[in-house]
Amino acid sequence: MSRYNWYLHRDLWAISDPAEQVRESIGGAVGDFQAFSRAVSATLERDLQTELRDPQHPVIQAAMMLELTHRLFTVLSLVRAAVRARTATGLEVLLGDMPFRVARDAIVEICEHSENMTQLPVLFWRWLFVWGGFVYKPEEGREYELLGQECGLSGERAEGLMAILRRLFSGGADLFFEDQSKLFLKYVPAGVRALGILNRRACHPGYGDVTFFTEDRTNVAHLLGLLGLGSVDDLGLSAF
Repeated sequence: MSRYNWYLHRDLWAISDPAEQVRESIGGAVGDFQAFSRAVSATLERDLQTELRDPQHPVIQAAMMLELTHRLFTVLSLVRAAVRARTATGLEVLLGDMPFRVARDAIVEICEHSENMTQLPVLFWRWLFVWGGFVYKPEEGREYELLGQECGLSGERAEGLMAILRRLFSGGADLFFEDQSKLFLKYVPAGVRALGILNRRACHPGYGDVTFFTEDRTNVAHLLGLLGLGSVDDLGLSAF
């Protein structure tokens, strides 16, 4: 845990060259820190899927948070590389120095489809840490409209940027899941998911009695416990 934290917030963050940062970020994700949360869970003799349904172990939740931060850093490094490709280095030169196909494809798409490339990491950050890393599909239009407003974007633009993120994280470990009611990023800590649920209910009355995940009450209770705010019932969160 300490080594991963140091790697993310000191080693990776300190790399000034965007192409090198991309190579290091993706290399770490498929190398030393691949399936990190699962490895931590195995070390603690706890099944990761069980922990996702019933958050009990703070170390595993912290491990998932580190992986989530790593994904955010990867997006940021790709955008930095795309900015460099557009301005100084040139796209062909930069891609020739990039060993990972997923990175090359993402940089090309960001260059081609992003009018303001810095919008992508801003949207990804807000979608993860304010909206819980999921989209509620029965209200998909409203979801992207509200998320876009917070980022200074139209709903259509927010949805387009999300499509880039889906393609980026759908290869290899296939980190997106979709069914009839939800689109979500896998392995999001329970407290972060709960923030997304509470944020929706604060933003729009139409979410008042919606159940997003079967674990909604458990996740909100977990978050309240982390913050020392009392129980769901104490705070009058009867919808949970």
